[in-house]
Amino acid sequence: MATNQELRATFDELSAANLLGTPEQAWKTLRGMWFEVREERETIHDNALLADLTLEGAPGHLMALGLGDVLNSKLGLLLTRARLLEALADSGVTLRQLGSVTSIRTKVAEVTKSWRQSVQRELLDPPIVRAEAARVLASLEDGPLTLILGNAGDGKSAILEQTVQRLEATGGTVLAFRLDRRLTGFGTPQELGRQLGLDMSPAAALKLAAGDGPGYMVIDQLDAVSMASGRMPENFDAVADLIAEAALLPELRVVLACRGFDVENDHRIRTLTSRRKPATVKVGALTDSEVDDAVDGMGLNSKNLTAEQRSVLRSPLHLVLLGSIASQPDALSFHSSGSLFESFWERKRQTARLRRADVKFNAVVEKVANTASDHQTLAVPVSVLDTDDLIDHASVLISEHVLAREGDRVAFFHEAFFDYAFARHWVSRSETLVEFLCGAEQELFRRAQVRQILRHIHEHDPDRFIAECESALTSDEIRFHIKETVIAVIANLVTPSSDEAELVLRVCATPGSVTTRLCQQLRRPQWFTRLYGDGVLETWLDSTDMDDRERAAMFLGSQAREDLDLVAKLLRTR
Repeated sequence: MATNQELRATFDELSAANLLGTPEQAWKTLRGMWFEVREERETIHDNALLADLTLEGAPGHLMALGLGDVLNSKLGLLLTRARLLEALADSGVTLRQLGSVTSIRTKVAEVTKSWRQSVQRELLDPPIVRAEAARVLASLEDGPLTLILGNAGDGKSAILEQTVQRLEATGGTVLAFRLDRRLTGFGTPQELGRQLGLDMSPAAALKLAAGDGPGYMVIDQLDAVSMASGRMPENFDAVADLIAEAALLPELRVVLACRGFDVENDHRIRTLTSRRKPATVKVGALTDSEVDDAVDGMGLNSKNLTAEQRSVLRSPLHLVLLGSIASQPDALSFHSSGSLFESFWERKRQTARLRRADVKFNAVVEKVANTASDHQTLAVPVSVLDTDDLIDHASVLISEHVLAREGDRVAFFHEAFFDYAFARHWVSRSETLVEFLCGAEQELFRRAQVRQILRHIHEHDPDRFIAECESALTSDEIRFHIKETVIAVIANLVTPSSDEAELVLRVCATPGSVTTRLCQQLRRPQWFTRLYGDGVLETWLDSTDMDDRERAAMFLGSQAREDLDLVAKLLRTR
């Protein structure tokens, strides 16, 4: 109970018989209250959403402003519903009619159909039934927001597609779209809605389409607006506002698909998810039996898979690539994801030539890849293919599911293939990685490109890989977030070589933030094995330099969980 005299007096007033009746009832009432201060921006968005749901004739935020002007001009006057509508009609605003709702319902269905078609181009046929889809459905019964987390290529979109099928089969209204193929930025939910062809916020459109029934908003590729690895992080606030709008409408449920890396490394997504407390469904790699069934279903023999190949095929995307080359005699000759992409490339170039003998496969791919890179976006205007009538040749690549066209936009069928295609063409240029990066702003978009370029040259030209990594890490002109990407590529090498270990030692010879970050990231079993095998760890342990000894201790500490006996042996011999 309150001890402050002023609070005590106020509490006694509330406890009076003509108010809350008793102190117990007053205390219970106060304990049940929740007070929240809302920003004006949030209120403006909410009013725009409500206006879109009720009125038509202008964008929601303008109708809300118009309604406010009418109310201010009629202060002190009796304002009935009829008079209010009459005043709004002077501005061309009327009650939303049934016909417009029917039109919106059709548009919502078209957006979802377009999304489904874009996803189905990336799916295995027959598809792998994912257990995660059932968990998503169960989560939607318990709360308004579900977050699907997984690594790139793990099949998040496939899980969404299976979820949407089941939701629609039970009578739910679904609005599904992806964020990674927007041509231009969108600053508000309304602008995103207009890009989708809805003329209003997606939340308002879904509510109108669903009516009194359940509505499900499925947002694919949330990582496209991530600060960590996304292609258009400046659009995050609009997506966050859209999720907030959907939360105002209790009939709506929202499903988000995002890479786990981005949730962990983008504080904005992390804050959004912690505040909204979504149910989380984690997507794992495919099991051995799922990989075997898929490979056998292609007419190949899963018993012939090596351990390395099986590891690559745990990604559904890689299974799709394998499915496209399964009829070739050497289909199981790949040894990495890069070689699988290369086989896919050659196969698609051959089949494209069967459709059109003079098809300009390389020219189209290079044009789309370079334009996307220059504009730092995954989708490009179809008009960029007007040169040399490349659009006719691009149609062949669209038929072969190398490219995907959505309205006036064209993109690669998958983001990973864009990175591969760009890297493949880039290596033929007479420029270094540092020169490429310094030729324009080193935005976040460049990180995925750098990652793929380095992986590509690591597989085809190991010496150049070492030279490019060292130049990028030691150059004062390269921004730190790009250097972090280079470090991540080095750290994730499956079997680092002695030459690559020498690269690490040369970089670490100069103290600084890069050295600190590099040493932190290299604390992995494969790097312990390499440094131990080359005698580096023993040299560090015996060094009189305290930095070397601390570095060795750090590696030994991280390896203790993996091989405590070996760590103990190293320490005993010192």
